[in-house]
Amino acid sequence: MRKPKIKTTFAYFLFSTCFAVSTATLAQAVNATDKGIYLYQTSGLLGDLDVVVSPLGVKIVAAKTGTVTVATPPEWKAVTYNPRTKNSFSAPLKGFSGYLPPETFQTTGLPWSQLPLVQSKVERVAGVAAEAYVTPPKFTEKQLKDQSNECADSAFISSAKFVTAKGISAPPQAYALLNQFHCLPNKGALPLKFQYKDLRGNLNTMLVTSQCKPIDVEKSDFDIPTNLKATNSIFAVHETNTLQAVRKKRPLL
Repeated sequence: MRKPKIKTTFAYFLFSTCFAVSTATLAQAVNATDKGIYLYQTSGLLGDLDVVVSPLGVKIVAAKTGTVTVATPPEWKAVTYNPRTKNSFSAPLKGFSGYLPPETFQTTGLPWSQLPLVQSKVERVAGVAAEAYVTPPKFTEKQLKDQSNECADSAFISSAKFVTAKGISAPPQAYALLNQFHCLPNKGALPLKFQYKDLRGNLNTMLVTSQCKPIDVEKSDFDIPTNLKATNSIFAVHETNTLQAVRKKRPLL
Protein backbone atom coordinates (compact mmCIF):
# COMPACT_ATOMS: atom_id res chain seq x y z
CA MET A 1 0.00 0.00 0.00
CA ARG A 2 1.46 3.37 -0.94
CA LYS A 3 1.78 5.92 1.82
CA PRO A 4 0.25 9.35 1.35
CA LYS A 5 2.69 12.20 0.82
CA ILE A 6 1.08 14.10 3.67
CA LYS A 7 2.67 13.68 7.13
CA THR A 8 1.15 10.86 9.18
CA THR A 9 2.50 11.47 12.70
CA PHE A 10 -0.94 11.68 14.33
CA ALA A 11 -1.33 9.47 17.49
CA TYR A 12 -0.72 6.19 15.75
CA PHE A 13 -1.38 4.21 18.93
CA LEU A 14 -5.09 4.74 18.25
CA PHE A 15 -4.89 1.95 15.67
CA SER A 16 -4.38 -1.64 16.76
CA THR A 17 -4.91 -3.66 13.60
CA CYS A 18 -5.55 -2.86 9.94
CA PHE A 19 -7.39 0.40 10.52
CA ALA A 20 -10.18 -1.35 12.43
CA VAL A 21 -11.22 1.70 14.46
CA SER A 22 -14.72 2.58 15.48
CA THR A 23 -16.45 5.53 13.86
CA ALA A 24 -16.82 7.16 17.28
CA THR A 25 -13.06 6.93 17.92
CA LEU A 26 -12.22 8.20 14.43
CA ALA A 27 -14.67 11.08 14.61
CA GLN A 28 -13.51 12.06 18.10
CA ALA A 29 -9.84 12.00 17.06
CA VAL A 30 -10.43 14.12 13.97
CA ASN A 31 -12.78 16.63 15.59
CA ALA A 32 -10.71 17.01 18.79
CA THR A 33 -7.53 17.90 16.90
CA ASP A 34 -9.12 19.71 13.93
CA LYS A 35 -6.90 17.61 11.69
CA GLY A 36 -7.79 15.47 8.70
CA ILE A 37 -8.91 12.11 7.36
CA TYR A 38 -7.01 9.98 4.86
CA LEU A 39 -8.96 7.65 2.55
CA TYR A 40 -7.44 5.07 0.24
CA GLN A 41 -10.08 4.48 -2.43
CA THR A 42 -10.32 2.57 -5.68
CA SER A 43 -12.55 3.69 -8.53
CA GLY A 44 -13.68 1.12 -11.06
CA LEU A 45 -13.00 3.66 -13.81
CA LEU A 46 -10.16 5.82 -12.48
CA GLY A 47 -8.04 3.41 -10.47
CA ASP A 48 -6.50 4.02 -7.04
CA LEU A 49 -6.95 7.35 -5.28
CA ASP A 50 -5.27 9.00 -2.30
CA VAL A 51 -7.82 11.30 -0.67
CA VAL A 52 -7.30 13.76 2.19
CA VAL A 53 -10.22 15.62 3.79
CA SER A 54 -9.87 18.34 6.41
CA PRO A 55 -11.14 21.82 7.35
CA LEU A 56 -8.03 23.10 5.55
CA GLY A 57 -9.07 21.56 2.25
CA VAL A 58 -9.58 18.45 0.14
CA LYS A 59 -6.93 16.79 -2.00
CA ILE A 60 -7.42 13.89 -4.42
CA VAL A 61 -4.44 12.26 -6.15
CA ALA A 62 -5.08 9.72 -8.93
CA ALA A 63 -2.22 7.22 -8.66
CA LYS A 64 -2.14 6.03 -12.27
CA THR A 65 -2.46 9.38 -14.04
CA GLY A 66 -0.89 11.58 -11.36
CA THR A 67 -3.73 14.07 -11.77
CA VAL A 68 -4.42 16.13 -8.64
CA THR A 69 -7.59 17.94 -7.53
CA VAL A 70 -7.43 20.46 -4.68
CA ALA A 71 -10.13 22.64 -3.10
CA THR A 72 -9.69 24.95 -0.12
CA PRO A 73 -11.85 27.37 1.87
CA PRO A 74 -13.41 29.83 1.74
CA GLU A 75 -14.41 29.47 -1.92
CA TRP A 76 -13.71 25.73 -2.23
CA LYS A 77 -12.99 26.19 -5.93
CA ALA A 78 -11.87 22.87 -7.45
CA VAL A 79 -8.49 23.10 -9.17
CA THR A 80 -7.37 20.05 -11.14
CA TYR A 81 -3.84 19.90 -12.51
CA ASN A 82 -1.30 17.53 -14.02
CA PRO A 83 2.12 17.93 -12.34
CA ARG A 84 3.88 16.57 -15.44
CA THR A 85 2.28 18.69 -18.16
CA LYS A 86 1.43 21.63 -15.85
CA ASN A 87 -2.02 21.85 -17.47
CA SER A 88 -4.80 22.90 -15.11
CA PHE A 89 -8.52 23.55 -14.97
CA SER A 90 -10.53 25.41 -12.33
CA ALA A 91 -14.24 25.19 -11.61
CA PRO A 92 -16.53 26.52 -8.87
CA LEU A 93 -17.63 23.81 -6.48
CA LYS A 94 -21.17 23.69 -7.89
CA GLY A 95 -19.78 23.31 -11.41
CA PHE A 96 -17.29 20.54 -10.60
CA SER A 97 -18.32 17.13 -11.92
CA GLY A 98 -15.21 14.98 -11.61
CA TYR A 99 -13.11 13.42 -14.35
CA LEU A 100 -15.77 11.37 -16.13
CA PRO A 101 -17.40 12.65 -19.34
CA PRO A 102 -21.23 12.38 -19.58
CA GLU A 103 -21.04 9.56 -22.15
CA THR A 104 -19.55 7.32 -19.45
CA PHE A 105 -23.06 6.85 -18.06
CA GLN A 106 -24.72 6.00 -21.35
CA THR A 107 -23.78 2.36 -20.75
CA THR A 108 -25.53 2.29 -17.36
CA GLY A 109 -28.71 4.05 -18.43
CA LEU A 110 -28.57 7.18 -16.25
CA PRO A 111 -26.09 9.20 -14.16
CA TRP A 112 -25.41 7.54 -10.81
CA SER A 113 -26.21 10.80 -9.02
CA GLN A 114 -29.80 10.53 -10.30
CA LEU A 115 -30.47 7.05 -8.93
CA PRO A 116 -33.50 6.86 -6.60
CA LEU A 117 -31.94 5.70 -3.33
CA VAL A 118 -33.60 4.97 0.01
CA GLN A 119 -31.93 4.49 3.37
CA SER A 120 -31.25 0.85 4.17
CA LYS A 121 -29.07 -0.23 7.11
CA VAL A 122 -25.85 0.45 8.98
CA GLU A 123 -22.79 -1.60 8.02
CA ARG A 124 -19.01 -1.27 8.15
CA VAL A 125 -16.55 -0.24 5.46
CA ALA A 126 -12.79 -0.06 6.17
CA GLY A 127 -13.57 -0.47 9.87
CA VAL A 128 -15.90 2.52 9.91
CA ALA A 129 -19.64 2.50 10.64
CA ALA A 130 -21.48 3.41 7.47
CA GLU A 131 -24.98 4.17 6.21
CA ALA A 132 -26.23 2.18 3.23
CA TYR A 133 -28.69 3.41 0.59
CA VAL A 134 -30.29 1.14 -2.00
CA THR A 135 -32.59 1.45 -4.99
CA PRO A 136 -36.18 0.40 -4.16
CA PRO A 137 -37.79 -2.71 -5.70
CA LYS A 138 -39.98 -0.51 -7.92
CA PHE A 139 -36.86 0.77 -9.69
CA THR A 140 -35.73 -2.78 -10.51
CA GLU A 141 -39.22 -3.70 -11.70
CA LYS A 142 -39.26 -0.72 -14.05
CA GLN A 143 -35.81 -1.54 -15.43
CA LEU A 144 -36.79 -5.16 -16.08
CA LYS A 145 -40.01 -4.04 -17.77
CA ASP A 146 -38.09 -1.60 -19.97
CA GLN A 147 -35.68 -4.38 -20.91
CA SER A 148 -38.54 -6.70 -21.89
CA ASN A 149 -39.91 -3.86 -24.05
CA GLU A 150 -36.45 -3.42 -25.60
CA CYS A 151 -36.16 0.06 -24.05
CA ALA A 152 -33.21 -0.80 -21.79
CA ASP A 153 -29.84 -2.33 -22.63
CA SER A 154 -28.61 -5.34 -20.66
CA ALA A 155 -25.78 -3.18 -19.28
CA PHE A 156 -28.26 -0.78 -17.65
CA ILE A 157 -28.48 -0.67 -13.85
CA SER A 158 -31.12 -2.94 -12.31
CA SER A 159 -30.27 -2.21 -8.66
CA ALA A 160 -27.63 -0.22 -6.78
CA LYS A 161 -26.13 0.24 -3.33
CA PHE A 162 -24.36 3.37 -2.08
CA VAL A 163 -22.56 3.50 1.28
CA THR A 164 -21.44 6.63 3.15
CA ALA A 165 -19.48 7.20 6.37
CA LYS A 166 -21.66 7.57 9.46
CA GLY A 167 -20.72 10.06 12.18
CA ILE A 168 -17.47 11.39 10.69
CA SER A 169 -17.53 15.18 10.67
CA ALA A 170 -16.11 17.13 7.73
CA PRO A 171 -16.92 20.43 6.00
CA PRO A 172 -20.11 20.14 3.89
CA GLN A 173 -18.10 21.39 0.90
CA ALA A 174 -15.86 18.34 1.27
CA TYR A 175 -18.87 16.03 1.10
CA ALA A 176 -20.08 17.82 -2.02
CA LEU A 177 -16.68 17.73 -3.75
CA LEU A 178 -16.04 14.03 -3.17
CA ASN A 179 -19.54 12.92 -4.17
CA GLN A 180 -19.38 15.08 -7.30
CA PHE A 181 -15.92 13.67 -8.07
CA HIS A 182 -17.34 10.14 -8.03
CA CYS A 183 -20.57 11.30 -9.76
CA LEU A 184 -22.62 10.08 -6.80
CA PRO A 185 -25.54 11.68 -4.91
CA ASN A 186 -24.59 13.91 -1.99
CA LYS A 187 -26.03 12.42 1.19
CA GLY A 188 -24.14 14.85 3.42
CA ALA A 189 -21.40 12.32 4.21
CA LEU A 190 -18.16 10.92 2.83
CA PRO A 191 -18.72 8.39 0.02
CA LEU A 192 -17.17 5.00 0.80
CA LYS A 193 -18.63 2.40 -1.57
CA PHE A 194 -20.82 2.13 -4.64
CA GLN A 195 -21.98 -1.05 -6.36
CA TYR A 196 -24.66 -1.89 -8.87
CA LYS A 197 -26.07 -4.93 -10.63
CA ASP A 198 -26.79 -4.64 -14.32
CA LEU A 199 -29.69 -6.29 -16.12
CA ARG A 200 -27.40 -9.22 -16.95
CA GLY A 201 -27.06 -9.88 -13.22
CA ASN A 202 -23.39 -8.86 -13.05
CA LEU A 203 -22.20 -7.06 -9.90
CA ASN A 204 -20.08 -3.97 -10.67
CA THR A 205 -18.07 -2.32 -7.87
CA MET A 206 -17.38 1.25 -8.93
CA LEU A 207 -16.04 2.61 -5.63
CA VAL A 208 -14.48 0.90 -2.64
CA THR A 209 -12.63 2.35 0.35
CA SER A 210 -9.98 0.07 1.87
CA GLN A 211 -8.44 2.51 4.36
CA CYS A 212 -9.77 5.35 6.51
CA LYS A 213 -7.73 6.97 9.27
CA PRO A 214 -7.02 10.34 10.92
CA ILE A 215 -3.78 12.12 10.00
CA ASP A 216 -1.93 15.35 10.65
CA VAL A 217 -2.19 17.94 7.88
CA GLU A 218 -0.71 21.36 7.24
CA LYS A 219 -2.04 24.23 5.17
CA SER A 220 0.89 23.83 2.78
CA ASP A 221 -0.27 20.31 1.94
CA PHE A 222 -3.02 21.91 -0.13
CA ASP A 223 -0.79 24.43 -1.93
CA ILE A 224 -1.30 24.63 -5.70
CA PRO A 225 1.76 25.09 -7.97
CA THR A 226 2.15 28.60 -9.37
CA ASN A 227 3.54 27.58 -12.78
CA LEU A 228 0.36 25.96 -14.13
CA LYS A 229 -1.12 26.53 -17.60
CA ALA A 230 -4.88 27.12 -17.56
CA THR A 231 -7.03 25.12 -20.02
CA ASN A 232 -10.72 25.42 -20.93
CA SER A 233 -11.67 21.84 -20.04
CA ILE A 234 -10.89 19.37 -17.29
CA PHE A 235 -10.35 16.75 -19.97
CA ALA A 236 -7.47 18.79 -21.40
CA VAL A 237 -5.67 18.26 -18.08
CA HIS A 238 -5.55 14.51 -18.58
CA GLU A 239 -3.13 12.87 -20.93
CA THR A 240 -5.62 11.06 -23.16
CA ASN A 241 -3.52 7.95 -23.68
CA THR A 242 -2.82 7.62 -19.96
CA LEU A 243 -6.47 7.98 -18.94
CA GLN A 244 -7.57 5.49 -21.59
CA ALA A 245 -4.93 3.04 -20.38
CA VAL A 246 -6.23 3.31 -16.81
CA ARG A 247 -9.78 2.57 -17.97
CA LYS A 248 -8.57 -0.46 -19.93
CA LYS A 249 -6.57 -1.74 -16.97
CA ARG A 250 -9.38 -0.99 -14.49
CA PRO A 251 -12.59 -2.33 -16.04
CA LEU A 252 -15.74 -2.58 -13.97
CA LEU A 253 -14.61 -4.52 -10.92
